[in-house]
Amino acid sequence: MQRAVIPLVLLAGLVHAWLYRAFQPDDTFIVLVYAKNLLAGNGLTFNGERVEGFSSALWTVLVAVAASPGFDLLLTAKTLAFALYLATALVLARIASGLRPLGAWPPVALLAMFFALPPLALWASGALETLLFAFVLTLACYLYFRASYVTRAPRDHVLAGLAFGALAWTRPEGIAYLGAVLAFELAHFVFARATNFRNMLRTVATALLAMALLLVWRYTTYGDWLPSTVSAKTGDLHSQVIRGEHYVRGFFTDYWWLVVAYLAATIVLLVRRGVLAGWALLALIVVTGDAAFTLFVGGDWMLGYRFLVPMLPLVISVIYLAASLRAPALVVIAILVSGAGVIQSANLLPAARAQAESDLGDIRMGEYIRDLHLPPQSRIAVLDAGAIPYYSGLPAIDVAGLNNAHIAHLPGGFMAKWDNDYVLAQQPQVVQFHTINERGFVIPSEAFTGTSKLFYSREFQRWYEFDPKAPVAHLFRRRTASVDRTFLDHFADAQWQSRWDAASGKWVADLKKTGGNVWPAPPDANLHMGKAYVRLQWLGKAGEVRFEKYVALPKSLVQGESVRLETQIPKIEAQQLKACVVLFAVTDALSCEATKLD
Repeated sequence: MQRAVIPLVLLAGLVHAWLYRAFQPDDTFIVLVYAKNLLAGNGLTFNGERVEGFSSALWTVLVAVAASPGFDLLLTAKTLAFALYLATALVLARIASGLRPLGAWPPVALLAMFFALPPLALWASGALETLLFAFVLTLACYLYFRASYVTRAPRDHVLAGLAFGALAWTRPEGIAYLGAVLAFELAHFVFARATNFRNMLRTVATALLAMALLLVWRYTTYGDWLPSTVSAKTGDLHSQVIRGEHYVRGFFTDYWWLVVAYLAATIVLLVRRGVLAGWALLALIVVTGDAAFTLFVGGDWMLGYRFLVPMLPLVISVIYLAASLRAPALVVIAILVSGAGVIQSANLLPAARAQAESDLGDIRMGEYIRDLHLPPQSRIAVLDAGAIPYYSGLPAIDVAGLNNAHIAHLPGGFMAKWDNDYVLAQQPQVVQFHTINERGFVIPSEAFTGTSKLFYSREFQRWYEFDPKAPVAHLFRRRTASVDRTFLDHFADAQWQSRWDAASGKWVADLKKTGGNVWPAPPDANLHMGKAYVRLQWLGKAGEVRFEKYVALPKSLVQGESVRLETQIPKIEAQQLKACVVLFAVTDALSCEATKLD
């Protein structure tokens, strides 16, 4: 009976992951671009660009090798991720039986909690390296703990070192998890006065050797010590921490029940001491390190807290081991954790399906560009650098820098690096970025400042026109010849009638747009990139800015429309008030009016 239940639980886990089968982020196709080129004999390149724009060398090669008989690359990647989903569960079951053998029924509770977690099920379909990383991290921790606490054999420490070395090949930050071994042994020495340093050095040396091989391969292949993905996503620690804090806090909000159960279980095992306390300590070090890394790197935009997924198997193992100390507690905890996971999955599933439907746009766009039958060496410039390059097969310029070494190494943080002169100099036949329709005009969305600045540049407008036939409204085609005049020639034209009442501290203005196109109003009072504001500046005798304020347009303006603007300003000693319409963070002053202040 018990043996029959475990396969049923495994099947239930697969069904849970199958519900997310349509989900894969656009970044999945970045991996597939490299795998496709590798199979075509072009090496790990981005459609002609020799750059390491993938996050996992091991995953990319595994997908390529598995698909080499001629299998579909996306289906192969999903199948591998599903297999790793099951493999991670089996490693957890092995950990549980090795640390606390209790018969056949308790592992059912362990597997039920594991398979009920939505992020794991989601990323089993996501087809990125997430489940590979979770599997290798779980395996590495188990191998080291087993070697340190059970066998103490040098050979087992070398095996653990190989596993930790594989982490470096799986994710750029993978080698940092080797620090958990050092912290674990240090804590063991401080609290238990026991040393295992000689064997620990075998693990560390083996892992560092694997890391050295990775660095040599990377530098000889790409001429860089880090992937361009790392360079593109880092460079502004302050903004990274702000985003990371929001990311981690979001996880705590969505999975507070898991966090509470894990912290309580960790305390129980640490107080109990013994072998289980040792495992809880190692898991705590890894979990803390994972959370800290996520905080400082800034998380990412994808569903399912991808950067925190690798620690979840360890979290579940600790909860299980603590609950298994009392059989009734194990039943209750397993039901509560599994039930909460199912409820959370019911909330995540619609978002995953909506994201999958949105990502179909990039697939259709890539197929559309392919069917344009452009010359084989025609370049395209893209913001979404996954499905479009994969399906079009054309050399691509990743304008956000993930797959472009030049842009990746520019100053600034993620989505704050661009070089529009560099992009336009290569004369891409197609340019893709996100747009919206505002009052009948196609304008950039708030997705990326770089492409918004590109859109409002005279060179872009002279050479590129919106493609109304594209399946998704994000595509611009290069003209056969440039045009002399664009909407930018009269975009800034406006009429002002304004006054400043020093007694009441109120500035009032009637503003009429007389130029073409649209000045898009922001959705609320906050500052939004690319939206229209009136920037008020109080200038001193030397022209220095003594006070500055942005006043949002109350509605979007097209040619011939007017708005009245009012704002209260504190009394300020200044010589002149300068009011300018700007598209925030995108354009310089468009239309200005200066008023002398007596």
